[in-house]
Amino acid sequence: MLLIRPYTKATDTLPNYLLRLTAANYYQNSMQLLRDEHYLLTNNRLPGKKIFFGNFNLDRVAKLANINADQLRELSFKHTFSTRCLAFGQEFLTKTINFSNVRVCPFCYQEQQSIPFANSLFAKTYCTEHSCLLLSIHPQTRRRLNWATHFLWRDASDWKPQELVNGICDAELAINEQLETLTRNKLVMADQVLDLAEYCDLLEFFARFHQLAHTSSCNSKYDFNTCRHYYAPAHYYLAKWPERYFELLEHFETHPMASSRLTGVRKCFRDLYDDLYSPENKNSGAYKLLKSRFEQYLKDHYSTGLLMSSLSIVSDEVKAESSYMSKEQISKILNCRVSRVNLYIREGLLSVSNSLINGTDLFQRKEVLKLKTQLNECLSLEQCARSLCISTYHLRQLLRSGVIKPLLIPSKNNRDWLVQITLIKKVINKLKSRADNKNDNTKNKSAVKRFTFAKFNLANLISEMLNGKIKFNFDLDKHNPLSLKQFTPHFEIADDKIEEYISPAEAVQQLGVNKNAIYDFIKLGYLNCDKIQVKRTPRPIKMIPKKSIDNFKSKYRLSSQLKKSSGKLTLVSGPRVDGCCVNLYSA
Repeated sequence: MLLIRPYTKATDTLPNYLLRLTAANYYQNSMQLLRDEHYLLTNNRLPGKKIFFGNFNLDRVAKLANINADQLRELSFKHTFSTRCLAFGQEFLTKTINFSNVRVCPFCYQEQQSIPFANSLFAKTYCTEHSCLLLSIHPQTRRRLNWATHFLWRDASDWKPQELVNGICDAELAINEQLETLTRNKLVMADQVLDLAEYCDLLEFFARFHQLAHTSSCNSKYDFNTCRHYYAPAHYYLAKWPERYFELLEHFETHPMASSRLTGVRKCFRDLYDDLYSPENKNSGAYKLLKSRFEQYLKDHYSTGLLMSSLSIVSDEVKAESSYMSKEQISKILNCRVSRVNLYIREGLLSVSNSLINGTDLFQRKEVLKLKTQLNECLSLEQCARSLCISTYHLRQLLRSGVIKPLLIPSKNNRDWLVQITLIKKVINKLKSRADNKNDNTKNKSAVKRFTFAKFNLANLISEMLNGKIKFNFDLDKHNPLSLKQFTPHFEIADDKIEEYISPAEAVQQLGVNKNAIYDFIKLGYLNCDKIQVKRTPRPIKMIPKKSIDNFKSKYRLSSQLKKSSGKLTLVSGPRVDGCCVNLYSA
């Protein structure tokens, strides 16, 4: 049993407790202490990792220190996976812990006579309390410090810290401050609570893949100066989270890790993907955070491959909501064949966002969903005609003239019309807003036909109504709210008098015969007539030139005029001559 037997502390590691036990009993180092207790040392070296994990006779040491062996076992690290160990209730990556070498702040050791566990982390290089670098090299021997260094416990407090030639960079300082803070508190990052072990996971992850991205390689992490530069870039990824992380992923997307595949997630992110989804990292809060942002990147930004169903580790939600899709995936969303998708592409309703090396075309999901919404609002030609209460012939006029803009028109490769109901409603609402109900014209239902006879087709008529050139009334039809028959254009029926012509009714008064006789005279050629378009009727009407009336009066006589006539008259027309309804005589 040793003469001086210090108790264990909650902050002790096994090597640190052995160091305190060694110092209390004036041994050179822990190796001498163990050798005196008949512990066999291979190659005359103290096996740092075995000491940390308690892979030696703890019962013998406990008996020497006069404490319970379970107290020593509580200080030892426990393997949870091949790459992880449990220490101080946290699960650390073993590669983040320096089991072989020692780093010490002379001022802290002078005050505490102990080396804290945080100094065993590769990322810990600086003491923020005393503003000095940790010592990792023996000032006299120039050898790396380890747990077997002679009289480490005696000399450490007298050493002078290493001088900073160029100072310490902001990233290194921030990392060391955070490491010291996390020994007492926890870090909240993007709603994820992280402990010291998980923060080290983030540092190791970004330090490793930053080097891969920039094709740089560091020497052994056991070199102190290498560690200072190795972990520094990780700070910038955490300071600008998650933008810098997305930039790293984008780099690997354009500079794939693997060369054996044509496309895919594993081609771009092979090592990173395996690390994120390793079962050994599944309990780490840091890796949960990294995975969530990785899947967010796959869903929103990944454009050089497809999230296939074979990626069973990636959540189904991410695969179902990825921003880029193939034609086959589009056909499932639109519930149509791939040939129909090709039609939409040819007609410009879908555009290729990216083409992969294997020939697969990718399309943006938001564009596909927009098209799906448009297609759900579409009507066929017949459905649209029924809604507007017009014929398909008139509807084609409206579509071809651009009064209603169709989503899809017939072409060499397509025979279908597709019209969005929203565009129809837009036209109807615009007509409603321009209606003029001051003049009651709702009873004049033949106005549209009159415009047709006046060389106005329906497309021109609706276009003029929309432009305000033709006024119209609106009469609501509750059963057919989209009907064009609700709108009655104002058709002006007042005609200006034509000086050179008279109407058949006026000719009746001037010649003193009935209207049938006037039309017989026209038919038999005794009167001339011209067909003239007027406003009061949709069809051209017969108008008689005044010169023809004057010529008729000078050449012909009616039965009522015989008594007043002198000279011999000859019957030239009548019921018995040419079928005229009245007798007509000529001098």
